[in-house]
Parts: sequence; structure tokens; C-alpha cells
Amino acid sequence: MSEAPVIVVSGAPRSGTSLMMRILEAAGVPPLCDDTRPPDEHNPHG
Repeated sequence: MSEAPVIVVSGAPRSGTSLMMRILEAAGVPPLCDDTRPPDEHNPHG
């Protein structure tokens, strides 16, 4: 059985990390996140 790769996305707020997470999710990579940063007006998905 083939295991999915682990891809770490890290960065400061407003650095494009949310966009990268959404791109990976759209490509079929299931997200695994800690939900530390709550949604706000600039980043409605957290």
C-alpha cells in the first residue's frame, strides 16, 4: 500500500499559507491542521 506524502505548510500570517493549503486540498491532499488560527475578515477559512 502506498502512503500519502506529508507536506508541511508553514509561514507567517498573510504569507500565502492558506492559499497553499487550499491548493493542496483541491489537488486531493487531505488537510491536517491544528486550527490554531481562527477565521477572521481577511482569512475567512482560518
